[in-house]
Amino acid sequence: MNLQLNPEQLVTLYELISEASFSKTANKDCLIQLRKKLSGMILESLEKIYQSQNKQKHSIWENREQEKLRKLNLDLEKIKEVSDPKYPSDDGLYFPPEI
Repeated sequence: MNLQLNPEQLVTLYELISEASFSKTANKDCLIQLRKKLSGMILESLEKIYQSQNKQKHSIWENREQEKLRKLNLDLEKIKEVSDPKYPSDDGLYFPPEI
């Protein structure tokens, strides 16, 4: 059997089954199994929502980092273009030491 329930109906059904499973009924084992199954369904759907939100956030972060890298590479290219090949950049280290 396939039930099509909206989230509110699913939570209401879960609450009813949870309350009924604590009472003394002949179908207590069945109610406990049903409660576990519904709990799993609710957790699974919440996990999917959480993961999709994280994917979106990660994608936004990744795009920002790619943009930063692009800008740094452009700056590096500008520095390479400006530098004069006759005079290599001075890093302050002299090997061999100048005499």
